[in-house]
Amino acid sequence: MSSLYKHLEFSDAAKQIRLLRLEPSPTGTDEYAFSLEVHDFQENSRPSYIAISYAWGLPIPKLPVVINGFRMEVQFNCWYALWQMRHHGYTSDVNFWIDSLCINQGDDAEKGHQVAMMGDIFSSASLVAASLGIGESLADVREILASGDNSKIGKLRGRFDQLPYFERVWIKQEIVLAKDVTIFYGLEKLSWSEFADAVNTIKVRSRYLKSDSPERVRLERISNSTQLCNHRSQVTQTPTFMDLVARYRTAKASVAVNKIYALLSLLPQNDPIRQKLPIRYGQSTCFPLFRDLIKLLYRYYKDERVGDKHMALSLIRDSLEIHGLDAERLSRQGFLSKHIAGERAQGRQVIERKLFWLH
Repeated sequence: MSSLYKHLEFSDAAKQIRLLRLEPSPTGTDEYAFSLEVHDFQENSRPSYIAISYAWGLPIPKLPVVINGFRMEVQFNCWYALWQMRHHGYTSDVNFWIDSLCINQGDDAEKGHQVAMMGDIFSSASLVAASLGIGESLADVREILASGDNSKIGKLRGRFDQLPYFERVWIKQEIVLAKDVTIFYGLEKLSWSEFADAVNTIKVRSRYLKSDSPERVRLERISNSTQLCNHRSQVTQTPTFMDLVARYRTAKASVAVNKIYALLSLLPQNDPIRQKLPIRYGQSTCFPLFRDLIKLLYRYYKDERVGDKHMALSLIRDSLEIHGLDAERLSRQGFLSKHIAGERAQGRQVIERKLFWLH
């Protein structure tokens, strides 16, 4: 794949993006063919495109695509998301942005610049296409909601929450910051408003059940999909970095540092962590990232309670899987207070109270 990007290098990786466009398949094949081009991406000069949001999934199986004449293999979920675009009639006059192909994944420096732009990439897209993968008919969603059956409605949300898509940390910014979202599930598509209505219907119906009803408990459980709908509807509110760490503490990423990087675009533009945190990829990046976060939290978040900061750092340390020798190095270097163990219990209570309101 590196041969492809030799002909598509950025002159400034912080001010340009690559976009895909569907092309006719090579003669005698049914392989997907695309052209890939570099476009300027500055505030007053941004092309029109659809940004594809999806879960990378397992590394195998892989399927072939042809890009600028180069035949290569991509992971199944990437291939399927592109198939969905073609299936729904997005043809050669539409540009697409999809991270696994539009970013040279073998270039850590480029990846750092492009990841810093991800919030702008998804907020500037004419549409965010949320590919949930292969699934059942979305027509079932409308039928279940129309039925008024609380048990079926609760199970419906459970079906969505079991999808790997809603576990991803990256989809938080991809959905929350989007101008418009369409969900693609199997052969069908669903507008975001229909999806959000389904979630809201579940919340409203729970109010009419007895407080100790098992159905009410199940319906009111804070789920990944509910949390995402709530955040998108509250986009005008300004969470702090510690709020986001607590809210999305269980979200998943294939690379540990992305559990932090994926939150940055959800912060206000003037937030010091968003402005000053270096984005690095490569080997042994978790420890330097944790060290940078400690410095920034204590230097710029002076109004926050020490217990809150310690609790946030505890969650971050677990997310980055920093244990053993790395934790000892931090202690020896004096980055963590010797009183962190005593503060943790107090901080946990504060965080849990905040979590109730965040949902």
